[in-house]
Parts: sequence; C-alpha cells; structure tokens
Amino acid sequence: MNKKIVIIIPVLIIFTFTSVIIWAYASGYVGRTLKTSTQGCGGCHSQSTSVIGNIIGPDTVNTGDTVLYTLRISRSGTRDGGCDIATRWGTLSPSPTTNHLKIVNGEITQLHTISFVDSVDLIFTYYAPTNPNTDTIWAVAYANAWNHAPSKRVFVKQSTGIENNSEPIENFNLNQNYPNPFNQSSVIKFHCSTNSDVQLKVFDMLGRETVTLVDKKLAPGTYQVNFDGNNMTSGIYFYKLTAGDFSAVKKMTLLK
Repeated sequence: MNKKIVIIIPVLIIFTFTSVIIWAYASGYVGRTLKTSTQGCGGCHSQSTSVIGNIIGPDTVNTGDTVLYTLRISRSGTRDGGCDIATRWGTLSPSPTTNHLKIVNGEITQLHTISFVDSVDLIFTYYAPTNPNTDTIWAVAYANAWNHAPSKRVFVKQSTGIENNSEPIENFNLNQNYPNPFNQSSVIKFHCSTNSDVQLKVFDMLGRETVTLVDKKLAPGTYQVNFDGNNMTSGIYFYKLTAGDFSAVKKMTLLK
C-alpha cells in the first residue's frame, strides 16, 4: 500500500503543474510585443511560423483621429487564440463591437481564450496622438503557439480641416465615411469635378441639422474632412453633400 501512494502522488503533482502552465495566461498577458520584448510568449509557449498575424488599417491618419484597426490571426484548424497589442504614441482600446478584449497597462489582450477555426479578426480602436509623428503598432498573435505580427507603421499628420488633392476629377462623388461605425471621429471624402458652391452637412435621425462641415466655393479636386462626433450622442446620422445640381446622402453610425 505504501508503494502505491509513493507512485500515485508524483503523477498527480506533475499533471497539476502541467495544467497550470497550459492555462496560466488564458485571461491575457501583456508586455510580450516587440515594443518591450523579443521573447514573445516564449516563456510558456512555442513560437511557430504557421501562426500568422496581420494588423489591418490605414497607414496615414490625422492628429486626434479615432480609427478602427484589426488584428487578424490565422492558423489552420480549430484553435485557442489570444493576443497582445501595443503602440508607442497613440492610445488603444477594444472596439465597442468586440466583447472578448480588455486593456491592461495600456495594451490590449484577451479577456479569455478565444476559440476559432482557421482565422479570427480582433477589432480595436486606435486614438491618434495630438501631435504629428510616426507611430508604431505591435502585436503578438497566439493560436496554440505564438508569433510576432509584422509591425504596423502609422504616419500621423496634422489635421487641417479640409484637405484637397487637386487631381483631375470627372464626376462629383461622395464616399462612405471611414471608419464606420466610429467612436469619436471619422473621415468623409468627396470629389468635385467643377468649381462649385459646396455644402456638406450632418443630420440626425429626425432630419435636424447638427453641424455644417463645409460651406464654401471649391475648385475641382478630391477633398476630405475630419468629422468630430465627440460632443454628439451615439446613434445613426446622415451626411449630405450638395454641389450645384449634384446631391448625395450617406449614413454613418456613431458608437460610444
């Protein structure tokens, strides 16, 4: 009987210790990106080139912009996923549409193990700094092994209200705002084909005008305006472009 006890107890101890190692960071861990470490998750997990992480989003933003980015984690098969996302100058937060991410010490990681098949998109919000700069977003992608995602270089330029790219334009056009939905600010781009008196206005669901973004004569070209919804409530809004005989309306969603 004593021999059986001596044999069984070490086996139970080994099994318990192994379980702790496997699940120790299911609720997230930060400080693993290339911002602070080259080791990644190497302390507990193996690195694998079969884990592919890509940071998807614009390369150029304006100062003070609020922009949605996506960390796409890919690895064939059924996987348990996680992440660590960091930035040098900007500020990060989980997207309002994502319920399995959290902020820890300014970095984004998972609330719990994220189960997926082949790939998963983790959406997060990037708040650009108020001064022009070149920023970097780093990420570690985890899918039963880990790998560094290629670093994302973000050029933060000074916002100057209406920006004009005076390339030849054949027709008037109003683009969908980006990002949409958005948290605080979004970019609206439109095209003018001739010299025109241009108005760009925002309306609420009841058709009430909330703000005029543009009301002036513009030369032909492509323009973009940064719309700041910081002082507005969450909801659906419409923006309308009027230029001569041309008129177009599009819908955007503000989430806070």
